[in-house]
Amino acid sequence: MTAVESNFVSVIIPVYNDWGRLASCIECLKNQSFQSDCFEIIVVDNGSTSTSQGFGIFGEHVTILVEESKGSYAARNCGLERAKGDIVAFTDSDCLPDKDWLKNGVAELTKIGRKGMVAGKIEVFSKYRNKPTSVELYDSVFGFDQKRYMLDSHYGATANMMVWREAFSEIGVFDKALYSGGDKQWGLRAWKAGYDQVYVEGAVVEHPARRTLREHLVKVKRVTHGKMDIASGPNGKALLSESKMYTMREKFSYICSCLKRLRWHEKIRVLYVLGLTQVYKVRIYTSTS
Repeated sequence: MTAVESNFVSVIIPVYNDWGRLASCIECLKNQSFQSDCFEIIVVDNGSTSTSQGFGIFGEHVTILVEESKGSYAARNCGLERAKGDIVAFTDSDCLPDKDWLKNGVAELTKIGRKGMVAGKIEVFSKYRNKPTSVELYDSVFGFDQKRYMLDSHYGATANMMVWREAFSEIGVFDKALYSGGDKQWGLRAWKAGYDQVYVEGAVVEHPARRTLREHLVKVKRVTHGKMDIASGPNGKALLSESKMYTMREKFSYICSCLKRLRWHEKIRVLYVLGLTQVYKVRIYTSTS
């Protein structure tokens, strides 16, 4: 056992009607370079209407819990209640953790100390990797800029986040009333409490892109309402004010830098989805104002 592996880790994964992809996620976790008896896997079924065809298919080292309250943050809180680890690592049922995910993430978290949290890289992939739809292209460019989240907005998406378990005793658990943005709100609370937040390039999970415009707009609606819910909650506006506010020039520069790696016809497709996304966001805000 290495010095890094001396800290037991609890991996928490919420799931809702996603058993097939969850099986792939767990298979990746079972193939980690991190010593197998130094971490546990906790799956929290968030009131699925479909079954896993028997929870035993995941093996004896996977604990299955059930949280009937709706929302992934309620499910994560349920997992925290049963977690045995000194460190808690979060990912999602549709993610594929790299074999060195735990090793690299835990090593960095151990280095920065107890008053810290880390977020790793999220690589977005298409269903047919050589033939992405326009929405998949958009998601691969703008879907999960985890480094930007950490540096500018002071949070890590729970698709790939690790923190000392004791932080939840000091800061509190996730706000289960939020269906989206609970990771952002918690990260901002951690930032306000003085936690060091570090992005770890080598702690990688793969995440599938949204494939259709309908799937994408469902996510846009959920995320937008999540931001509005945070702002309307206790100290919400004060928390959100800790995130960097971008000028129009900074936004334009960011978009241009993200599009650099694409070919011209791909840029046009991505910009089309970007335009639809902005129009849809405006409609959401105006309909609720």
